[in-house]
Amino acid sequence: MIAPAMNSRTDGALTYQSLGQRKASVERSIPAEKMTRLRQECRELGDLQVKLSFDRDARYRVVVEGVIEATAKLPCHLCEEAVPHSLRTTFSATIATTEEQADYWSSGEENSDLNIVVIEAPRLDIVELVEDEILLDLPSQVCIDLNCGNRPTMVYDQSAGADGGAQRQGDTGFGGGVETLVQEDELSKVEDSVERQMPFVGLKAAMQELDALQGSDDEEV
Repeated sequence: MIAPAMNSRTDGALTYQSLGQRKASVERSIPAEKMTRLRQECRELGDLQVKLSFDRDARYRVVVEGVIEATAKLPCHLCEEAVPHSLRTTFSATIATTEEQADYWSSGEENSDLNIVVIEAPRLDIVELVEDEILLDLPSQVCIDLNCGNRPTMVYDQSAGADGGAQRQGDTGFGGGVETLVQEDELSKVEDSVERQMPFVGLKAAMQELDALQGSDDEEV
């Protein structure tokens, strides 16, 4: 744990390497106005309480575990009204100094699950370190009140009928209702039945016509 005298010094005097080597812990209250990108996502934002614990892994890479807490008002995903919400984000990250270093560390199969944060400046910048983490953890839905009076009413188009009126119950929306489809299906069944019962109706008519012609020829003779 960092002694009180160390905690009172500016963050710029603390390097990530020294923090990791000493397994130091840092606690800060960060003014909301410093979180410029986070403030754009919130209607209101209180000061952030940040706790960081530094260490080094088996490869002497600096790692940090953090807890971020704040109170905020976020826009509702349905009505856009401001909804009070308690922000709390926990994270664990490995600190790289270049994109190339981050790519190399993440290329190995054993490192595929590393959360790597690229921070080029060697000295501690808490805003740079934590702002991305809390932005990624913002909820997409903050209001869960199903009876909220501000919830928009789901309205369906009732004027899609062919006669300009409301669509009848059971209308399929494809030019005919369920009743029409049933009637057409029943008619098809009747026609199939007739064809099965009288397969030689056409042949019988042709035979009768042929007999009539033959009778006419006999009379002429």
